[in-house]
Amino acid sequence: MKKDDQTIPLVLQKLAYFLGTEIKRRKLEIPNEYGNGYCIGFVFNAHMRMLISDYELNEDVVIDNLERDDAKRLYFLSSKTFFPDLDHYL
Repeated sequence: MKKDDQTIPLVLQKLAYFLGTEIKRRKLEIPNEYGNGYCIGFVFNAHMRMLISDYELNEDVVIDNLERDDAKRLYFLSSKTFFPDLDHYL
């Protein structure tokens, strides 16, 4: 794994390492042998991070998130609820 970029969430860096791929311009493309799609991550400051993802994996993957702190609040929004599959409507 390359030197950690402090502006990309550590969990995304760990996923890229596990999948044997690199994050390019903040975007992790899921390799075909593991599934398809992408994840994009941002670290704004010590208290705010954002992941944008649209992917499917062929098998479940479990990665420890060392940045997680159960004593702090966590807000999780799923983009699938905001952007439905447009093919369904066409």
